[in-house]
Order: sequence, then C-alpha cells, then structure tokens
Amino acid sequence: MSGDESFYDNAVQAAKSLIKRFNPRGEYLQAWGTPDGSRTDRGRINIDVMMNLGLLYWASAHSGDLRYAQVATQHARTTRLALMRPDGSTAQVGDFDAETGVWLRRETHQGFCHDTCWSRGQAWGLYGFTTCYRYTGIESFLWTARAMAEYTLRNLPEDLVPFWDYGCPDIPNTYRDSSAAAATACGLLELAACEPDRERAARWADWAARITDSLWRNYSTRGTEVPALLLHGSRSVPHGYMDHALIYGDYYFMEALTRLARPDIADRAFPEPQALAIV
Repeated sequence: MSGDESFYDNAVQAAKSLIKRFNPRGEYLQAWGTPDGSRTDRGRINIDVMMNLGLLYWASAHSGDLRYAQVATQHARTTRLALMRPDGSTAQVGDFDAETGVWLRRETHQGFCHDTCWSRGQAWGLYGFTTCYRYTGIESFLWTARAMAEYTLRNLPEDLVPFWDYGCPDIPNTYRDSSAAAATACGLLELAACEPDRERAARWADWAARITDSLWRNYSTRGTEVPALLLHGSRSVPHGYMDHALIYGDYYFMEALTRLARPDIADRAFPEPQALAIV
C-alpha cells in the first residue's frame, strides 16, 4: 500500500522463511522450534498458525509463485482434519510423527486440556479459515469458518467476552480473555465480508459489532493509567500470564473498530484478496 518496495521484499522473504517449516510427509507447517529441532517439535502443529497463512497467499498473489499458496492450503486442510471437532470447537495443538507424517494425538499448550477449546485459538481458527476461503474459494474452508463461528456464539457469556477456555470447569469464576474477543470480532467481520448468504453475513457483522461494543464499554482502559487499550487479557493462564493487557488484543480491537467505524480506511488497510486458482 505504501509503494515502498523494501516492504515487499521483506514480506516475500518472510514467506520464504515460513515455508521452510513445511513437513511434506504430514502436510503441515511446524508450529514451534527450529526445522532441525527435536522430533517432538518437528511434529507439532497448532491452531495459531492459521493466522500466518494470509502471508503465504499474499506472497503467491503478488509474486506469481504458487508454492506459498499451495503450502498454505495443504496446511489448512491438515489443520481442519487434525484439530477441528464435530461441534465446531478446536484443539490448540496436534502431534504428528515428524519422520512418517502419521497423526498421533491432540494436545494443548495454552488451553485447559487437550479436549477443551482455548478461546483465542478458536478465534485464530475462525479468522484463519475465513482468510483461506477468501483467497481460494474452497467451500470446505467456508463451512469450517461457519462452524467455528457458530460454536463461538453458542458459548459466549452474557457480556460476549469469552473466558480463556470455553471448557474450563471453573467458569464463571475464572479469567476472561479480551484479546480472544477482539480477534473473534475481526474474524466475524472478515467472514461477513465474504459470506455468500446475506442473512448469515448480516448476522456475523451484528455479532462482531456487539462484541466490539462490549469491549469498549466493559474492558477498555479509559479512566485508568494502564498504557494499553484493553484490560483483562490472558496470554496463557496455565503459565501464570492472565488478567493483563495484551498488545495483540489492542491490535485486533483497533482492527475491529476500523472495519466498523471507518470503512474508507478499512478498504485500504484490508483490501479484497486476489483470488488464486488452488486445487
């Protein structure tokens, strides 16, 4: 958008670095550790990586090299099969045998346990699968995003800001995650922008606006001295990081506000993706 070619070069280099993490045996992008690291690290995926796939699609659209988009699509398909459950919820982490590509099990890192649903991860999945659909038109990605959205909306508390894990047995006496709410709002707005069903599109947009409004009314830092926009984020409750501000919560809150209040700016900041012919 700026016309500065150095940004383009750096972004393409980032995409080149990311696809080095692709394991062709399991058809996934390694989540953590170095590509030559331990067998456990080399076999791990997580739902968070769905948010990185937009970079790969962008790189293919602007460079003409479809390798990036092909890796992104293969990883999304693997994530859908490995981490999504029939009710539309997701596990955060999945383990493969790095040498054979054989699927092993579901796990978690920041959620309550392997069979609950970490709320920020659910938001990453919703937004990420929507991005995949916008670039590829592959309908299974749209269906996946819809299912994730429906699960999320069924499980939001009264003020629409989720607890840190939808399956935490301590609800309601546990921590919220305002960053999960902000990312969810953005994912719903992205889904509304590409949803072919007008009634569904209006519903996604309405929920996004309501979530964003609740964040402003109930979780903003106005009247405090906290150097952030949102209170009550939870980076990782199992690791003791909870009830604090999070820079990415602030980012997605601003993205949602921009999309809702300044569509003229949003059209420039979040342009319509260039469709890619991926099978």
